[in-house]
Amino acid sequence: MIWLTIGTMLLVAGGVVTAAWVKGGPQPSEWVEIPAGPAQPSGGAAQ
Repeated sequence: MIWLTIGTMLLVAGGVVTAAWVKGGPQPSEWVEIPAGPAQPSGGAAQ
């Protein structure tokens, strides 16, 4: 079950980062709507 959890978190984080990249970068208003998780630090590093 631990691999399922890790895989899900990576999938969600990857999808969020990809969506932000396609849009040309993360917007502050969009990041606020994202649930707490490993995606937010990744978005900050992508800038």
